[in-house]
Amino acid sequence: MGCIEEVETVNQKLEQQLSEKDREIQKLTERLQTLEGKPPAIDSKSQVQRNLSSIGYLAAGIAHNISNPLTVISARAQLLKMKMPGVKDFEIIVTEARKVESILSAMVQKSEQEQDTGRKGLDLSRLMTTELDFLEADSFFKHKIQKDIRIPERLPVVQGVYSHFSQLFQGIIHFSMDSMRESAQKQLTISTRVDDYISIILTDTGIGYSKTQIEKLLNQPWLEVSGDASVEETFYVDLYETNRIAKSYGAEILISSRKGRGSSITLKIPFEGRLVS
Repeated sequence: MGCIEEVETVNQKLEQQLSEKDREIQKLTERLQTLEGKPPAIDSKSQVQRNLSSIGYLAAGIAHNISNPLTVISARAQLLKMKMPGVKDFEIIVTEARKVESILSAMVQKSEQEQDTGRKGLDLSRLMTTELDFLEADSFFKHKIQKDIRIPERLPVVQGVYSHFSQLFQGIIHFSMDSMRESAQKQLTISTRVDDYISIILTDTGIGYSKTQIEKLLNQPWLEVSGDASVEETFYVDLYETNRIAKSYGAEILISSRKGRGSSITLKIPFEGRLVS
């Protein structure tokens, strides 16, 4: 078999394997969005938590099973790139494989951390970076939203349960994402500020909400709000649950929003005063 035939055969195998793994990740992402985005009856929340826990274990298993063939794909592509440096396709394969490896790494880290239900010192910079890497599996977040992310390497330590702060961060991000689905411009800015609190600030170019709508979304369970004609049907995030978790840590969610002008969401978190070393 000549070099060209070998390249074509390898490319076909790589495309087939990556396509199969992409479908697995997509199915998992859709399942997570279904359970997290549209909760069933309130008295079934414990069942939802068990389902999400099971999916966490499943995610780790899928990530492990994908990482092995992905390593072979990446190594083979790098070898062929050295043999045939003029073929640009191999560089593309290596680059894309590294992106998938980054998503898988975030998936494993998130799964492992969320199985730990004990309180501990949390590195919010690392947590937010992991959650953002995980969101790269969401095609809307990855391809449709322009992102300006300014997360410092170090922030003060926060004592808490990882899954709680993961839900807090995901909750406010999905608030912005959902509000931008029907917007012509989709721009998300994430920054932080440290004074008496650690403030995580999100600014979006979404549809915007009235003060009345914001009050309902923060203070009424999702099922009550979802049946309210004054709240857009495209809004799926249970911001009430996110706000409930924030209050349990003495944190606060502040939302400034105007119809057709987007929103600014600030999550203010108290802290102990020492930086992550």
